[in-house]
Amino acid sequence: MLLFIIIILPLIITSIYLYFTQIINNYIIWWSIPISLIISFVGIVLLIILSIYIRALFIKTRNVNQSEIKRNSFFTSFISEIASILTLFMRVKIIIESKNKLPKEGPFMLVSNHQSMYDPIGLETILPEYKPFYVFKNNLMKVPIVGKILISSGHLPLDRTNARKAVETISAAIKRVENGESLFIYPEGTRNPKRELGELHAGTFKIALKAKCPIVILPTDGAGLLHKNYPFKKTTIVFRVSKVLYYEDIKDLSTKEIKEIVEKEFNENIENFREKYPFLKAGL
Repeated sequence: MLLFIIIILPLIITSIYLYFTQIINNYIIWWSIPISLIISFVGIVLLIILSIYIRALFIKTRNVNQSEIKRNSFFTSFISEIASILTLFMRVKIIIESKNKLPKEGPFMLVSNHQSMYDPIGLETILPEYKPFYVFKNNLMKVPIVGKILISSGHLPLDRTNARKAVETISAAIKRVENGESLFIYPEGTRNPKRELGELHAGTFKIALKAKCPIVILPTDGAGLLHKNYPFKKTTIVFRVSKVLYYEDIKDLSTKEIKEIVEKEFNENIENFREKYPFLKAGL
């Protein structure tokens, strides 16, 4: 719907403008067509930004109780549509392998490696039907509007500098998974633009053990090339559902043992990606 509004609506507005100001008077000023399209497009985008900003003003983000964060359907749909638009305009082609391995029923915790800010956008683009929530770094709350939209979409901010708040975030995440929501999370905790796997935080896997849910391991590669390719070259990003660790398989394992399994899956699949898709070896 959002893509329709920002692409089709300027065409409609321009057509109406031309008809009543020129065509009806039996002439057309051709150079006015692109100018009208540009003005209409910019105007619509500014109106959308203004409407989002006004709605965001009423969202509380300070001293928010993590357990009280709820998903707002408007902002959830808005983020999903923005993800699709960004994928289109950033010239990203996505390859998703073995999607059929995803659990057919019940919530799960999906873990992926992290190369770029685009990673969650890509996941939102290829798996919108799961309507997941994320645990994101608290510093995003300082970005105007963005923090408010993330909170209103049900995502949980994690403050690593405050142990009490971090425990509150993890407890809220466990409860929401138990209540049927799927969690997408990056065990590295931060991006690694060099496209090397960083150290995984074993504590991440406590969530799946406490919530008694499967862990979906989804390695990815290619997003780290986006900053080099854009805007002149298309970027292909590969995702693969490599393995699902069901609760019965991991209930007797320590978080460190689970971490080692996930780490091995990431490394083996990333290596396989680069053998299978030669373009992924660029910049290594």
